[in-house]
Amino acid sequence: MEFTGRISRLFEARRGVSVRTGQPWKALPFVFEFFEQEEDRYSSFVKLETFNTDIMAKIAPFIAKGEDGKAIIKEGCMELTKNVEVKCNFRLNISLYNGRVYNEVVLREMEVLTEADEEPTATAAEQKQGDSFADLQPAEAEEELPF
Repeated sequence: MEFTGRISRLFEARRGVSVRTGQPWKALPFVFEFFEQEEDRYSSFVKLETFNTDIMAKIAPFIAKGEDGKAIIKEGCMELTKNVEVKCNFRLNISLYNGRVYNEVVLREMEVLTEADEEPTATAAEQKQGDSFADLQPAEAEEELPF
């Protein structure tokens, strides 16, 4: 299924190390809001997650930053400076385990349609340090990166 909609909320990134390969990974969960049909009055919501670091880097310019240049995180989710329009291709997966049924929404592809603003969001000193998605830190916790 392919829908065009917007990212309305970003959650703190999850990270870990693969048991099978030993390689580190990170995932960015977000809420995707879309209309199933053009004439729908009410939007639908689904929580999706991407492991694609290229997509994470495209979303990074839309994350609101505090005066200190760190990502603003309130109630476990990052604020966006504006909603990010995206095209998501996802599928529904149902699995059985120990007699129980589990639903899963799997993100296959995502394309960011919103363009970043032309005006710079960081000072020259911050740009020299690199304003990458992995460098953003939550304002409340100094010791751990959200990505």
